[in-house]
Amino acid sequence: MQPAPLHPSEEDRLDALVGLGLLDSAPEERFDRLTRLAATLLDAPIALLTLVDRDRQWFTSHVGLDVAETRREMGFCAHAIVGEQPTMVVPDAAADPRFANAPFVAGGPQIRFYAGRVLTGPDGLPLGTLCVMDRRPRELTTEQAQALADLGALAEQELLRDAIVTKAIVSEGVAQTSLDLLEQGVMLVEPGAIVRRLNAAAERLLGCTAQELTDLWATGHWLAYDEDWEPLIGDARPLVRAAKGQPVDGEVVGWLRSDGERLLLRLSCVQNADGKGGLLVTFTDVTEERRMLQDLTRFRHLFQNADDMIAVVDATGHVQYASPSTARVLGYPAGWQHADGVLGLVHPDDAPAAIRELELLVAGDREPEPMTVRLRACSGEWRHVECVGVNLLDEPTVHGLVLTFRDTTDRERLAVQLAHMASHDPLTDLPNRSVLEPRLGQALSRTVRSGQHIGLCFIDLDRFKAVNDVHGHAAGDDVLVDVAHRIRAVVRHEDTAVRIGGDEFVVILDPVTGPADALEAALRIRDALVQPPLQGGLHAVGASVGVAVSEPGESPAALLQRADAALYRAKANRNSAVELAWTSSGALLPIS
Repeated sequence: MQPAPLHPSEEDRLDALVGLGLLDSAPEERFDRLTRLAATLLDAPIALLTLVDRDRQWFTSHVGLDVAETRREMGFCAHAIVGEQPTMVVPDAAADPRFANAPFVAGGPQIRFYAGRVLTGPDGLPLGTLCVMDRRPRELTTEQAQALADLGALAEQELLRDAIVTKAIVSEGVAQTSLDLLEQGVMLVEPGAIVRRLNAAAERLLGCTAQELTDLWATGHWLAYDEDWEPLIGDARPLVRAAKGQPVDGEVVGWLRSDGERLLLRLSCVQNADGKGGLLVTFTDVTEERRMLQDLTRFRHLFQNADDMIAVVDATGHVQYASPSTARVLGYPAGWQHADGVLGLVHPDDAPAAIRELELLVAGDREPEPMTVRLRACSGEWRHVECVGVNLLDEPTVHGLVLTFRDTTDRERLAVQLAHMASHDPLTDLPNRSVLEPRLGQALSRTVRSGQHIGLCFIDLDRFKAVNDVHGHAAGDDVLVDVAHRIRAVVRHEDTAVRIGGDEFVVILDPVTGPADALEAALRIRDALVQPPLQGGLHAVGASVGVAVSEPGESPAALLQRADAALYRAKANRNSAVELAWTSSGALLPIS
C-alpha cells in the first residue's frame, strides 16, 4: 500500500483539527445522524465521519465498523484530504495500486469501494472526510454523488459550529461579529422569554429581529410545529424543555415565517453557562435536506419496486449493477453474473443482433430506441424483453452503459393468442376463412417456380342439418370437432386444413403430382370421415368431397370455384361421393 503524502500546510491543519475539540470526544447524535443518512442514501454498509490526525484516523461517528480509529497510513481518507477534488472515489480498491495490497482490502473487512467527501475547517484546511465504503466494486450514481456532497456540506457546518461556538462563550461578551460568521442561526434568550440577540443567519432564517421575536413570544404568537405541521404545545416545545434543564440536541421543528414561508429547522438548545437560566439556541435550515431525503426515499422505493429492470454494464456487456427487479423478473440471485455478461443470457437467435446493438451503443452510433430480445430466466424459461440503452461511459458517476429492460413476455403471449384467435376457428382450432386465400395464393405462386400442382379438397357434411335440428347445436358442435380431429389425422404436415364456416371444410394439398394423387388424398379424407360413422345423436353423418388440381397460372378464386363445382356434383350423387373437378375448359382431368 502506498502511504498518502502530507498536506503542504500539515502543521496548520493539525492545529485547526485540535482546535475543534472533537478528538476522542464522546459520540454525538448530530454526527451519527449524518453517517446513518449517508449509509442509507448511498446504499453502503459502512459510513464514517473521519478526522485525520497526525498518526491516526479517528472516527467521530461510524456505521458498520466497530473500531474508533485506525492508523493513518491504513486509510483512504489520508489520501482524500491531499487530493485536488472535494470528493475522492475509488471504484475498485483491489485494482488501485495505492490500496491493492492494503490489509483491509486483501483481508477483513475486504473493502473494495470508497467514496469520501473532504471536510474543511473555517480556514479552508482539510480536517477529514464524510465517507462510505462497500465490500463490492461499484460507482456512485449522479443522485448519490449529489447526496454525498450535500451531506458533506452539512457535516462541515457542524464542524464550523464547533470551531466558532466553542470559542463564543455564552455570555454578554459574545461578539456579534463572531456569531455572524456562522451559517447556522444562533439565538440568546434571557429568562422571561426576552430574546437578547440573534445573529445574521438567525434573522435571515426566522424573518424577524430579536425584538420582533420577543414581542411574538410575549403575545403568545410564537408557535412551533412538528414535522407534520401540527402545533407543539407545552413541554412538547423544545425551548420550554430546555428552560427546565432538559438539553435539546438536533430536534427538527417547523417555523412559519411572517411572509408565509414554511421552514424546517434542526434545533439544539441548552441553558447558558452563566447559571442565570438563559438559553443558547442554535438552528439550521433543513427544509431542503428533508425534501431531498423524501425525494430520495420515494425514488428508492419506486426504483426497488419498479417492474422495469435496470442494469449498468461495461463496454463488454458485463454487469456492474442490476436493480432489485432483476431478481424478481429473471430469478437470478443478487450479485450473480453470467461469465459472458448480459449477452450470455440472450437467445442464440437474437444474439447477433444484440451484439451489433451493443457495439453501436459503445461507439456512440446508436440513438436510444427499443429493441426486443429473449433472455433466459434462472428457471430456464425464455422471457421476451424490450431493451433501451444509453451510453454513459464518459459520465464519471456511472462509467457504463445503462440498459433498461421491460418484460414483455405476457404482451408477446397475448399477441400470439390474439393472432391465433383472429386466424383460427374457435370451435375446431383449424385455420379459418381469412387464412384460406392467402395461403392458397402462396402455394400457387410456388407452383409457377417448381412446376408442381396444388390439390384442393372442398368438403361438405351430409345430413348435418338434421343433427342441429333434432339434437341441438351442442351435438352439432361435437360432430364438427370430431371432423376436424379426423381430417388432421390423415392429412400431411405440409397440407392445410381450413374450416370456412358451418359444416364446410377445405384442405389444401401442397403439393400433389397430379389428379390421381389428389383423388387418392380426397378418398382418404372421405373414408376417415365416414368410417367409423360420424354420430350426431341417432343420425349418421356423411361427407361429400369435391377435388380440384391447379392449372398453370390459375388464381385462388378460380381453383376454389372448380372445387366447389365438383363438390356440388358429389352432393347430387349422395352417399358421401368424391368428384374430381373439370378443367377450366370443361373437360375432366385425366386420372393417370
